[in-house]
Amino acid sequence: IETNNDLISSLEGQIENLNGSIDDLNSILTLGEDVILNGDFSNGAVFWSNTQAWSIISGQLCRAVNASNSYHPMQGSLTLPPGSYILSMDIGRHPTDDVFQGSLSPRIRNNTNTTDEIDVGNINSVGNNQVFTFTIPDNGVTYEMLWLTQDDFVGSIDNISLQSYSAVGGGTVSQEDYEALVLANEELIVFNDAYIDANSDLEDANNTLTLSNTNLT
Repeated sequence: IETNNDLISSLEGQIENLNGSIDDLNSILTLGEDVILNGDFSNGAVFWSNTQAWSIISGQLCRAVNASNSYHPMQGSLTLPPGSYILSMDIGRHPTDDVFQGSLSPRIRNNTNTTDEIDVGNINSVGNNQVFTFTIPDNGVTYEMLWLTQDDFVGSIDNISLQSYSAVGGGTVSQEDYEALVLANEELIVFNDAYIDANSDLEDANNTLTLSNTNLT
């Protein structure tokens, strides 16, 4: 019981520190609504187009080793006024082929005009919460499509999110600030789960002690 109490006390301190870090980061960052529909592919490929030779496996958009073409998935009809944006997604190995190869290059573009498309970044490794920040200029072009261009990509895509963001009180927010916020929230979830488990263990230990005392009397 004493060990569990020490663990709970330690976890409470770490959770308090993380909450403070998250509050500090949230104080400089304001996120808009996620404009991507069905970014977790829980409804199959609904709202996504150009997904021939791709498949939905376990709620992920996947392209296999033997894919027969080079189609690039896209989602159009987005509302993307000029400003700063954060794009994030999870990239993994193909769930049945157990392979990752190639690369993925997200782009923002007009439905018909590719001349002024925005190259958001390049993804060539697996990892969750791969994050890119970019700016949509005020240049008269209507940007309304997320285009996932791929180069011999084999793997899985999940949890795509696209949000506008702004710095509280003006100024700028770095990609590092946003990544720190994501990491702090993930750590908070882990510590909260550990805190719940420790409290459950403590309750079990107390119940066992109570039963032992009852038997002694």
